[in-house]
Amino acid sequence: MFAYDYKGKNLNEADVFLQTVSVEYGRYAPANTNYIVTRVFKKRPDGTYQYPFTRDVWAGGTNGGKSCYQLAVNEGWYLTMNGGLNEGLCIENGILVTDVTATTHAGSIPLTIDSNGDLGYVNTNTTGTGQALVNSGIVSATCGFSPIINNYENFDYSSTPLGDGATPAQRNIIGQFENGDYCIITGEGRNFANSTGFTISQMQDFCKSLGLKFAYCLDGGGSTQTVLGLKNLNHIYENDTGRTLASMIVFNGKTTFEKPIQS
Repeated sequence: MFAYDYKGKNLNEADVFLQTVSVEYGRYAPANTNYIVTRVFKKRPDGTYQYPFTRDVWAGGTNGGKSCYQLAVNEGWYLTMNGGLNEGLCIENGILVTDVTATTHAGSIPLTIDSNGDLGYVNTNTTGTGQALVNSGIVSATCGFSPIINNYENFDYSSTPLGDGATPAQRNIIGQFENGDYCIITGEGRNFANSTGFTISQMQDFCKSLGLKFAYCLDGGGSTQTVLGLKNLNHIYENDTGRTLASMIVFNGKTTFEKPIQS
C-alpha cells in the first residue's frame, strides 16, 4: 500500500477504492430472491481509472484452485468474485494461460476484458483461439458460462450450458453500464433467508431494470461468492471459505494488473 491524497485526505489505496464502490442489499420480488448489487466506478473522482482482471489460480490444475475468500486473504485484492471453470480459455495479464476447448461445459462462451477495461465475449471456446485474442488487445479472459445481456438486449444463451435457464439458483453476474462502471450482481438461493434464486430470464429482466449494457453469467450455484476486502458479501454455500475455483475476477484499484505480495 502507499499513501494517496484523495480530496485532501491521506488515505491508502484500499481506502480510495472503497470510496468508489457502492453496495446495495435488496430483494427482487418477481424472483422471490435476495440480491447484492456492487457497483464499481470505472472512472474515479480524481480522473484515474480502475479495471477488473482475471486472476488464474488453477496453474494447470496442479494446486486445486482457491476460493474467493482464500484469494482475498492471501493476496489482498480489493474486490474478488468467482470467475470461471477449471477448463477452457484463460488469459491473465495479457498472458495466455489455458487455450483448450471446454469439455464438461461445452458451448460456454468466454468472457473477455480488453485493454480499456471493457467487458465483452468471444463466441467460441475452441482450442487455438486464445493467442489471437491476446494479439488483439485482450488482457483478461475466463471461460464461465455465457453473456445474458448484450447491447441492452437479451442474449440467446439457449445453446450454452445455461440451457433453458429455468432452474432458480444463486448466480454471480458481472456487467457494465453505458458510462463504463462495473456492476456485480450476487443473487442468493437455495432458500437461504427465504430466497429462491434467479432463473436466467429473471436475471435478464433484473439486469435490464438496472440499465446494464452488458451482463455475463459467471460460474454460479455453490460457487457464488463476492468478497469486498475481507468481507463475504453473500451467504457461503460450501465449506467455511467457499468453493475452490480455477479463476476469479479481481479489482486492485488500478488500470494495470499488479498481483499483490502474498501475505
